[in-house]
Amino acid sequence: MSLGVSSFLGDLNASFQFLDGTPVTADINDLHTIYYSAEYLYNKFTFAAELLQLHAEPTSQYPLTPQDLDPTGWYVQGAYRMNNYLELHYTYNEFYNSESDRDGANLELLNLPAHLAWQKFHALGLRYDINTHWIVKVEWQRMNGLGLIYTNNPNEIFSFPPDFTKDWNLYALKATFNF
Repeated sequence: MSLGVSSFLGDLNASFQFLDGTPVTADINDLHTIYYSAEYLYNKFTFAAELLQLHAEPTSQYPLTPQDLDPTGWYVQGAYRMNNYLELHYTYNEFYNSESDRDGANLELLNLPAHLAWQKFHALGLRYDINTHWIVKVEWQRMNGLGLIYTNNPNEIFSFPPDFTKDWNLYALKATFNF
C-alpha cells in the first residue's frame, strides 16, 4: 500500500492577454492546494483514490467579481489485470468548482445552468499493453455536469452550444509510447 500527501502554499501573480487582445491581470493570494492519494495492490487488483482541495483569495478584473476559490475533487478506481496484456478498470469521479456551492445555486443567480458547478462521471476502460513500449487504452465515461468544461473564447466564458446538456458521454482512445 502507498499513501501520499502533496501540498503547495503561496501567492500567484499573473498578467497575460487572451487571443483577442483582452489584457488580464490576476493576483491569487494565500493559494493552498493539498492532494491526498492512496493505492493498494492485491494480486491482480489495484485500488486507488485521490482527493484534491484548493483554497485561494483571488483579485482580478476579469471575468466576474472575484470570490474565494475553493474547488474540490476526488476519485476512486479499481482495476483488474486479466493477463499480461489486458487490464479492465472502473472509475468514479466528482469535481466541484466551489465547495461552498456544490449545487450551483450561485450560478443560477447569474442565470447560468446549475450543472456548470460540478462534473461527476462513471468510467469503464480497457488497457492493452502491446509490448513494453506501447500501451493502448479505450474508455467510456458517463458524465453529469459541465464543471470541467471550458470554452477557449474569453468573450463567452459561460457560453456552450445548446446541445451541451447536463448528462452526456465521452469516448476516448489513447496510445502511449514509453521510452
